[in-house]
Amino acid sequence: MIEKTEILKSLKWLETRYKKSKSPRASLLYSKLAIIEICGWLEVTMDDVVKRCAKRCLKEKNHLKYIQETIIQKTHGFSYNDHFRKMLISIIGLTNFEKMEKNSDPKKLSDFCASLSYLVPNRNSEAHTYLKGTTKKIDAPSQTIGHFIKLHVGIHEIEKWLKANGF
Repeated sequence: MIEKTEILKSLKWLETRYKKSKSPRASLLYSKLAIIEICGWLEVTMDDVVKRCAKRCLKEKNHLKYIQETIIQKTHGFSYNDHFRKMLISIIGLTNFEKMEKNSDPKKLSDFCASLSYLVPNRNSEAHTYLKGTTKKIDAPSQTIGHFIKLHVGIHEIEKWLKANGF
């Protein structure tokens, strides 16, 4: 099951603080934290989807250990092609991954990939800088919540297909 309640609670808390903030700096910090928080959730969730898929597919403990230690632990990021896709392909193979992409709801998958593509550079920018002033623009937490909804729906669609097809 893909966790949704806690991250949504955190994002809504940040949105409330953002709306009540009296300074532009505080607003930027709440916005920055929302982006970093959702991206942390994404990395953990992608890892969990891959772990559950591996547990359903692989019977040998050494293969499960390999996936955990060589694939999951050495993947640092949450882009679709460079991270999530590669982890899943290592378990189900490229042929089955193609089938998943072809047979999943195209709108859900497209929205998922678009939100990932949008968040990756934003997260990288925010995670590797600090606020030097208050002229910087960062998406409000409400926009991040919008991305979260698309991400949750998309990753749920992928996991649903994996389970339905014996992965």
